[in-house]
Amino acid sequence: MSKIKLLKIFPSTIRGGVEEYALKMASAAVGKGWDVHVAFPSRARTTTLRDDFSKIGACCHTLEIPAEARGIIPFLIKVVRTLTLLLKIKPDAVQLSLPFPDQCLASMTACALLKIPAIVVFQLVAEGVGVGCKQLSLYHWARKRNQQWISISENNRELLSELFHLPKNDIALVYNGPCFSSDNDLKNCKTTISRDVRNELGLSCSDSIILTVGRLHQQKGYAYIIPAIPHILKKHPAIRFVWVGEGEQRSELESLVKEYEVESNVLFLGYRTDIPRLLLASDLFLFPTLYEGGSSMALLEAMEYCLPIVASGASGIPEVIEDTVHGLLFRKADSCSLLMALHQALDHPAKMEEMAVNASMRAKEFSYEKMTDNTLGLLDALVCEKCQTLS
Repeated sequence: MSKIKLLKIFPSTIRGGVEEYALKMASAAVGKGWDVHVAFPSRARTTTLRDDFSKIGACCHTLEIPAEARGIIPFLIKVVRTLTLLLKIKPDAVQLSLPFPDQCLASMTACALLKIPAIVVFQLVAEGVGVGCKQLSLYHWARKRNQQWISISENNRELLSELFHLPKNDIALVYNGPCFSSDNDLKNCKTTISRDVRNELGLSCSDSIILTVGRLHQQKGYAYIIPAIPHILKKHPAIRFVWVGEGEQRSELESLVKEYEVESNVLFLGYRTDIPRLLLASDLFLFPTLYEGGSSMALLEAMEYCLPIVASGASGIPEVIEDTVHGLLFRKADSCSLLMALHQALDHPAKMEEMAVNASMRAKEFSYEKMTDNTLGLLDALVCEKCQTLS
């Protein structure tokens, strides 16, 4: 690949999976010697993200294109803001990471107006989302002007195909792949880490940790865990549910936890940077999401760390986890199904350990290197295509 000046754009005002994906892709591009710039709204919740981009050598810019700003006037303002930044940076290529498919159309339009090669990664697609006729025409026009769209799961690609009235094969498929830790010393200290984490959290060595990682948002399905907790505690009183993540649903979830009188068994840790330690210290990974774009980074990391998994069968998760082979799947948005799966997991630890080993082997098929090489390769191909057209 030739050296490319890459600009990454996303509309996020918080830090979550989409933002971690953007950070990993930027790090890979910097590693290849590319000149990497990133642009996103400036918010208190993205301060640590800005710091981390700077640490890997990416140049950060403020681009006020928050998703909550709707309407024709805000749309035109975001187009102008993106155009201004594009003309200032003069990137060879742009990568847009979209938390939802109807976000960043203004920036896609700006790239199309200047015919700058761009890839658009659709990280999350919920069923039932619609796009108006005028918007649909604009999407199609933008896609034809040096843009390649990417889906991160087959399920996601089918939904995008229906949403945008496109042949499925017009959308590239690149599965997510987390950057797995190669620190074997960390994994070899599992017992010590487990003890230290429990001490930090005020737990005893006999307490079992069921870990959930994800934004505190309706999409992640936390509310469906809470009704199951009292039933789990009747049989397993030493269980502690540890939730990692921040989001707008936190106060609502805290209220529900109090309503069900299980606050002493649920720990809200907020945003954490030590996920590997928490994975090593935990006894089970619970992932109750209602919908995902594809293979969740958090889920893949839990698989790689050989942690037994109970997850919903939402979206593209069955593409990664086969029920009773790599973990247990339950019906999404169903507290009873979730409860049954948890009981099964807790009552059969040896079987869950077997599934965890299978899952750790399966996780290696979704590599960070494959994700970054395929994605950056598509960018490089778009740039080369434009150069050949101009020559």
